[in-house]
Amino acid sequence: MKQLRAASIAAPGFYGLNSQDSGVTLASGFALKADNCIIDKFGRIGARKGWTKVNSTAFNSSSVKTVFEFVKPDGNLIFAAAGNKIYGQHPQTGAYLEYPVAGTLFCPSASTAYSQTGTTVTVTHSAHGYTTGDTVYFGPTSGTADEGIYTVTVTSGSVFYFTSPSSETTSGNANCINILTTYSITDDNWQPINMPLGTGSTASSHAIWLQSGHLPLVMHKLGTAPHTHVDGYGFQRLGDVATFPSPYTVDTFKPSCGLYAFGRLWVANVSTADTQTVYFTDIQDPSDWTTGTAGYLDISAVIPTGDPIVALAQHNNFLIIFCKKHIVIYSGADDPATLTLNDTISNIGCIARDSVQSVAGTDILFLSDTGVQSLLRLTQERSLPLRDVSKNVRDELISYVNGEVLEGIKGVYFPNDAMYLLALPTSKVTYCFDTRGVLENGAARATVWNQINPTAFCIMQDRSLYLGEIGYIGKYNGYQDNGVKYRMVYFTNYFDLDTPTNLKFLKKLYLTAIGGSLQPLTIKWGFDYSELYRAGSITLPAQESSYYNVDEYNIGKYSDGIDLVNTQTNLSGNGKVIQLGFETDIDGNPLSVQKIDLFYASGKTA
Repeated sequence: MKQLRAASIAAPGFYGLNSQDSGVTLASGFALKADNCIIDKFGRIGARKGWTKVNSTAFNSSSVKTVFEFVKPDGNLIFAAAGNKIYGQHPQTGAYLEYPVAGTLFCPSASTAYSQTGTTVTVTHSAHGYTTGDTVYFGPTSGTADEGIYTVTVTSGSVFYFTSPSSETTSGNANCINILTTYSITDDNWQPINMPLGTGSTASSHAIWLQSGHLPLVMHKLGTAPHTHVDGYGFQRLGDVATFPSPYTVDTFKPSCGLYAFGRLWVANVSTADTQTVYFTDIQDPSDWTTGTAGYLDISAVIPTGDPIVALAQHNNFLIIFCKKHIVIYSGADDPATLTLNDTISNIGCIARDSVQSVAGTDILFLSDTGVQSLLRLTQERSLPLRDVSKNVRDELISYVNGEVLEGIKGVYFPNDAMYLLALPTSKVTYCFDTRGVLENGAARATVWNQINPTAFCIMQDRSLYLGEIGYIGKYNGYQDNGVKYRMVYFTNYFDLDTPTNLKFLKKLYLTAIGGSLQPLTIKWGFDYSELYRAGSITLPAQESSYYNVDEYNIGKYSDGIDLVNTQTNLSGNGKVIQLGFETDIDGNPLSVQKIDLFYASGKTA
């Protein structure tokens, strides 16, 4: 009987997925399949997390394409956009409701009284400005009348009434403002931007919402005059409280991308005839585009080809302007008077606005027409070198990108797991790039998620990751997709155990795993590049509860109490080149593969 030999694969899949290079020549450690996987902080390949609902009732039957946390001192609010509507939390109750776009006819509660008899609510406010048939938001601050949006009938310049869905007798004070029923939303790919107005204790919270072809919106406290912040939060057209640069008006200023940086708001690509100008506001004031230090930056002389601006970013004192085929970098952006052209990169740019993401303040990742790129920031060099992050999966990724609506492509950097996610919703594929290290060829370790299909991302202030799903905001946690199991698949590359011409007779496989209590696994193995796999099944032993993948901020529990389990199965067959595969349903428990030990007998040269 021939003596058995042993071979070990520690940290399987450590290099991530490689669909770009030939499987014949790949180094050990690459994966040819890595579905619904991540590479954890210890270099192990394991199951990604799933998601749970944030809103208990679906907004509608459309995908949530924008998720946003509005940061304000009296409690943050979560917003979502789906089905050409904006939904958000009620400032008092936290319940989700549709947010309309308000006008400028505001009646504050301090001077607005109402009384209700039966279903008729009569409101009194001097010079309210409404006409019969107007749609008005009614928000009582006292009494028990129903908050809502109503069509009003005007009886005088100081009195109007509407019909409530509830019959009662009550009275009190209320905020009222007209609703712009003519404001049309035709898509949900918004770019919301948090920013304050003013400084110090008197600063107030604002969020500017931008979308190509749409008039920009501002979420702020509604007031009787621009930025008189006296009552509840709501949306208005930014142009109704702002002065735009000439020749733009409230109806023509439509920026498609923006940035809050260096204490001011920056926007670009405001019309089809003005795609190469960056406009910026006065310091800490999103309403002032014409005075103080407000101004504009025209890059047409730098990029004379007309290449349109797609996205804006900042790092340290640099303003980064992404066009489709160019990147323009300005220094001195903290003071518009010192803005200086620092660098221009040609023949590469950004094709998807929402792919641009800052990575731990040290880098910016973005999607170009050749894959995911890294804009490294080396302060000791003038030029900022590029790195092809998706080099190992580039062709496959680009084939998916070519079938996408570019505005729908979403990216996010999730610091808890140090991963950059790029969602391609039409293709139903999300690429996960590990940013903890760089491979020898400059690429990041990659895996693919093909069952979760997020359509939006948002990193919350508590460091959690929120997703857009059909009808719902989802939170990235747990190990089910909204209560449904998902399939984790990992296949090694082809390997010959350093004897490329010898036959290997497989006998036994030992698997060391982490997590996966009582988890059934299907193990597959094949020979000589054939996809006709043999298969067997094993079940991991039962485990006590552990701290696996517990991420308590500033408390290191990843290495304490983790349960390592070992199991084995018999193998059969022979060939010169071997491939191993593992498939399992993730249904509530985490799982990572720590080590594979393979026992085989070596035969004669084939």
